[in-house]
Amino acid sequence: MDNESRLLAIISESSNKDGQSIDWEAVQQQLTVFLDEMITVDFNRVLTILYRIDVSEVKVKKALNENPDNKSVGAILAQLIVDRQKEKIKFRQQFSKE
Repeated sequence: MDNESRLLAIISESSNKDGQSIDWEAVQQQLTVFLDEMITVDFNRVLTILYRIDVSEVKVKKALNENPDNKSVGAILAQLIVDRQKEKIKFRQQFSKE
């Protein structure tokens, strides 16, 4: 399985759960490793993945520009992906209760 497939599998797995049973820190660490690798190989593919999972371009640019801790780009993007997945789970829970 290539890096993109593994990355998408991690993202998909986290979005298919209820949010309670997910170790978000572990997910973020896995994403960071894969994203750091993919960025060096094919940055455009990373951007395509971010678009596909609906991570805001504005948030990406802002997070990359405001990097006070000098985190890796992979770590920044991983945090944005985790935040987006949490939002999706929250929205699903809100609308399933109504």
